[in-house]
Parts: sequence; structure tokens; C-alpha cells
Amino acid sequence: MGHVKDLQRLRVPSPTQATKFGPVPEFPVDVVNALNEALSLLEAIPEFLLEAIPEVSRAALKQALLTAVQTAWNHRRKELVETQQQLCALRGQLKVSERLAEQRADGQLEFWQKVAQTSATGTLNKVVDMNSKELLGQGHWGFVLRCQLREPDKAVAVKLVGLRGAAGAQREWQHGAAIGKHKNIVRYEQALLHMDERLELKKFFEQECNVPGKASRDVWPMRYICLVQEFANKGSLGGLLQRTSLELAGIGSVVRQVACALAFVHSRKRVHNDVKPDNILLDDAGDSGVVVKLGDFGLADLAQDVSRDYELFGLTAFCTVTKEPFQKADPNAAPEYSERASKALKRLEVMGGSAPFTKLEQVQKKLPMTIAQICRSQVDMKEVEQLEWLQGLDLVIH
Repeated sequence: MGHVKDLQRLRVPSPTQATKFGPVPEFPVDVVNALNEALSLLEAIPEFLLEAIPEVSRAALKQALLTAVQTAWNHRRKELVETQQQLCALRGQLKVSERLAEQRADGQLEFWQKVAQTSATGTLNKVVDMNSKELLGQGHWGFVLRCQLREPDKAVAVKLVGLRGAAGAQREWQHGAAIGKHKNIVRYEQALLHMDERLELKKFFEQECNVPGKASRDVWPMRYICLVQEFANKGSLGGLLQRTSLELAGIGSVVRQVACALAFVHSRKRVHNDVKPDNILLDDAGDSGVVVKLGDFGLADLAQDVSRDYELFGLTAFCTVTKEPFQKADPNAAPEYSERASKALKRLEVMGGSAPFTKLEQVQKKLPMTIAQICRSQVDMKEVEQLEWLQGLDLVIH
């Protein structure tokens, strides 16, 4: 009976009890039951057979059972910790999602309140001189005009979107206006609702958009959401690249200024989601040189993951160097972008106005690798903005 009593000591006691091995951990019920069931089977073995087992072997058996139950418990405890960590992460994601949803809802409310306020006091005719309007471009959802503000007297760009594109217009105004003022980001002035009562816009657009080879519109909006924003007097980077090639200094200036804009956007916990040459505008500020401005926040969002912006900016920088058409960004093609950019840069003369010769050489040598790093999100936008060899470079448009 002595041997049976030895085995019985291995039975897992209640948590308040202790053994010679110290305090007993609180094992899960299934682990306790499994151990006690194994002990019950061992106790059923006749004692004369147990006496045939050497003392060392019996001690080893006891220790093996204890090790087994401790291992099982450690595994269960690890699973419990992992589950708790996952639950904590999900709770954090839920809080972030709730906060983003609240911010989006607040932005939508603010947008439509702004529209209602401005529409109640006047229409587009009262804000800008409609006789000064000039069509800058058109797209699927609307048009962009250049107009003169009535007060103060300055040029602005007015994006007109039919009510079918209200969601995109609301998103663009929400993020463009909420980001705040920055020298490299297009400034959004105001939002309002305009009704084309006398069909003036319809007649104007029919005339201006009657381009051979392009399908004409069958339906024209009667009401437009109008976003009044800063006007860039030198058009877009995409338009410039169609007309000419940039010098090394100009390429470096574009990369630095766009990186500066994106660093600011990301610091505001937002992403642009549509970085491309056509959405990078150029404003000749005279003695201050050409200022590069990131525009069109129609696809912007509240988010922490900035990898999409990096991919698109890397491709934009590549297209700025090579003049190739902007296509779908592929981060896996980063080595190819780097190689082709290097070949294109080597064909450019090391010249660029007041920029030092050695600095332009560095642009020629280092920019291809930087483009690859941007595509792979391996370098921060603030770091790109502050690269020593990109400082003091100006974009000159002839």
C-alpha cells in the first residue's frame, strides 16, 4: 500500500493546498482531470508489480507525470496570453475604427453645414466673376474652371461636381480643408452649392467640351457642388512632362517638395491615395521660384498605413525622371524603376542654374536608389525631404 500512497501524493490538490514541490498552480480543469485519470490507472496496477519497479524508476515516473502536466499547463497559459493579446489588439482596432467613423461623420456634417451656409447667402456668381471663367479640365464627375474672385481680386480654381459625385466632393473638401495650410499643399478656400438656373454653365460646357473624337454628354447637371481652391498658374507636373524634360535640379526639387507635402499629410494621420503627376500642381511664385503643390484629395482618407502613398510617390518620381506614362504602381518593380531611372539620369547634363555641380552629381547617383526605397516604404518622407543633396535645388520652367 505504500507505493499506492506515493502515487496518490501526485494527485492534483485544490489551489489552496501545497505539496513538497511548492504551491500548486491553478491548472485548467481538463488538465487536472487528465492527470488524475492517469494516476487512477496507475493505482489499479497490483502492488506486487509496482514493487518490481526500482525506486529510481518510480521517482522518474512521478517526475514525468509532473513535467507532463506542467508542460500542458504552460502551453495552455501561452495560448491564453496570445488570445488576450489578440483581444487587446482587436479592441484597439475597434476604438480606432470608431474614432475614424466619428471623424468621418463629423467631416460630412461640417461639409454639408458649410454648403448650406454659403448657399443660403449666395451662389457661385456672387463669389467669382463668371465672365472670367476659363475651362482648365474635365473629368467623369465634373469640371475645373479658372475664375477671378470678386474679393479679393485673385485667380482661383473652381471644381464643379454634379450631385452624383457629392461623396467624392465631400471627401475632398473634408480632408483638403482639415489638413491645414502648408506651402506644398493646394489650399481649399470654400465650398458652396450652385444652381445653373439660366443654363449658363450648360451652354459654356457644351461649347468648350465639343472636342472632336470625344463623346458628348447627354445629361448636364442643374446643381453643382463647387470647391473653390488655390490656383496654380503653371498647371500640373503631368502636363509639364508632356511638353518638356526636367533638368536634374528640377527633378530633385519636385521630389523634395512632394515629400515635404506627404510628410505633412501623414503627420495629420491621413493618406492621399492618389499621388500622381496630374495631381501635382506648379505655381510660379516669381522670386521664390516654382512651388510644387499636392492637390486633389478626392481619394484621401484617415489612416495609419501610408504604404500606398509611398508606392504612388515612388512611381511619380520615376515618371518625373523618365517621362514615361504614369501607370499602376508595383512595389515589386522597385529594382527595375531604379535601374531605368539611373539610365535616364545619366543622359541628363549636370547643369541646373545656381545648383552646385557636386550636388547635381549626387542627384544623378543617389536618386535611383532613393526611388526604390520610397516604393518599398524603406525611407520616411521626412527623411527624403531633409536629404542634404536635395536642398537648394529649384524647378525652373522655361
